[in-house]
Amino acid sequence: MSSDAVLRCFFLLLIAGFLGYSVFRRDELDRTPEADTANRYPPFFATLILPFFLAWLLVGCLVAPERGYCLRRFFAMLALITVHLSLYQLLLLALRPLLERFLSARACAVLWLLPNFLYFTQQSWCLPDVPRWIIILPAWAPAVLGAVWAAGFLAVLGQKILVHLSYRRRILHNAVPVTDRAVLEIFDVERQNAGRKTPKYRLVISPAVKTPLSIGFFQRSIRVVLPRLNYSAEELHLIFRHELVHLGRGDSVNKFYLAFCTALGWFNPLMWMAMARGADDLELSCDETVLLDADAQTRRTYASLLLRTAEEGRGFTTCLSVSGNLLRRRLRRVTSDGWQYAGGLVVAVLLFLLCASTGFVALGRACGTGAEVIFGGDVEAYTLTEVRYSENPYSMERTCADPDAFTAYLASLPLEEALWDVSYESPYYFDATYHSEEGTVVVEIVEGYLRVIPFSGNLSSHYYRVEVDESYLASLLT
Repeated sequence: MSSDAVLRCFFLLLIAGFLGYSVFRRDELDRTPEADTANRYPPFFATLILPFFLAWLLVGCLVAPERGYCLRRFFAMLALITVHLSLYQLLLLALRPLLERFLSARACAVLWLLPNFLYFTQQSWCLPDVPRWIIILPAWAPAVLGAVWAAGFLAVLGQKILVHLSYRRRILHNAVPVTDRAVLEIFDVERQNAGRKTPKYRLVISPAVKTPLSIGFFQRSIRVVLPRLNYSAEELHLIFRHELVHLGRGDSVNKFYLAFCTALGWFNPLMWMAMARGADDLELSCDETVLLDADAQTRRTYASLLLRTAEEGRGFTTCLSVSGNLLRRRLRRVTSDGWQYAGGLVVAVLLFLLCASTGFVALGRACGTGAEVIFGGDVEAYTLTEVRYSENPYSMERTCADPDAFTAYLASLPLEEALWDVSYESPYYFDATYHSEEGTVVVEIVEGYLRVIPFSGNLSSHYYRVEVDESYLASLLT
């Protein structure tokens, strides 16, 4: 193993260990009742980094001088992230019965959010120097498949956002602020216990809901919504504690992230199933936190609340109760004791494996011969003016005895565009300079790659995978 690989593994272990430890300590933090805590239920981590990272890269590609090339690179990265994400979620689906048996619901919820760290693995230092497997796509594939994927992504994510906005409008249309002083006092007590000193959440009653829920992404737009039902003081404490746990952890944002992942893999039915299971575990995680150290009577009261208000939430809301199989699972969990605390180790191991397994597969594109790529289809317009050939760490200028044969050989090479970051350390290479009326082009050949470096306009250098008979080229030099 190279020194770079050892360093890469070391840093990934540090990151995985830190997150695993934070999950391990989550139990202690959730049990801390101090009112001066800034947020007793903080988010697991920022789950919108991956969406923002991809959006920022896409904007950069659209405004770049070489838009087509940048979009092909973006498509390759996005395709590999989506495949990696799909395989990871498939693994979680297979392991879910075992994980639920031995891990806390909070740890299970974190596991569904870990692919957010795939943005991190796209940094150059986190990737292996050389891909192990390279998949070459037809020349048309990035453009066509990218357009099909983009249409599906926009349709799925747009539909989910519209459903959320429509549901929000419907439940808040006739909502009125809560004015009952006793209810407001209970809400204030729970808000203080959650470490939320400033009352940023509005408490309202809506005739359009049957279960308590919270909706909204931003502090001033968040509403905690109650149905028109009568609740005891004990029930109100549990209801508000449940919603404040969701709000503190940013579960509405987490559900948007899960919807984003679903849209990424919209063509994969297992992705839809996995994301639904992830949303379920967010609810189970909240139940678990609310009932930490709760006695049997409190658990029975909470279970009764779930039964009384069974309803399916929509959009990115966080509901006290849902229907169907999840309700049965939640009832089983809230009436049992003995949560497990091995989650930190499992989170650390899976995060390390998720990050360490990236970069070994890369995508390329068949793009024609050297005549088309290097010389733009007009080989005769280019004149070989300089050749450098390095047989040792010091390159030397050489004389080409047969420039036409040298150029014809480069023009005949089938090239595959490298849609990944290419790195090499070898000092042994060919370096040929060509002049034409369009400008100067340098062709560099090293370690199975051909690099085209244009010296005109705003064009950047591109790498192509190629098999070169170096001994033949060397025989043409004197």
